[in-house]
Amino acid sequence: MSVITDLIDENSALHRRVDELESTIDRLESQINRSIQANYDLRAELDALKAQEPVAQKPSDSLIEQALMNFGGKWDGDRWTIEDADLHQFVHSFAAPVVSAEQQGVADVSAMARVLADRNADACNVNREDNWAIYGQDYIDDVRAMLAAPAPSTTEGQGDE
Repeated sequence: MSVITDLIDENSALHRRVDELESTIDRLESQINRSIQANYDLRAELDALKAQEPVAQKPSDSLIEQALMNFGGKWDGDRWTIEDADLHQFVHSFAAPVVSAEQQGVADVSAMARVLADRNADACNVNREDNWAIYGQDYIDDVRAMLAAPAPSTTEGQGDE
């Protein structure tokens, strides 16, 4: 009788362990799904940011006048005068610098990667700092890949690859 009781107890313990493992699997699947959704949300944010055009701001009149004086311009009460060589330097000082996307995106890539890492850490219920310390470069590489990839067409599904 003791052997049967032991087998019944062992069987019950195994069933409890199976239930625990199934519960763990369900919890992990839920975390993975939240992480996947966070990635899709971040991709949508990245696409929206890429679609935005920078807004050029005009310098104020006083800033222009001060800059003109700094470059040797003179006001006679009616007209501005400036030497030819100074004029070119003055105009170039207001020209927007041409910066490649790679140059301007260095800090942005890290910031976007950090957002992705934090979202994944939250979704998986792990420490944000640990997640960044261990996988930070992977997140940076992921963001660079997302920025380099063409945006999906509106007819493509999110899960298609």
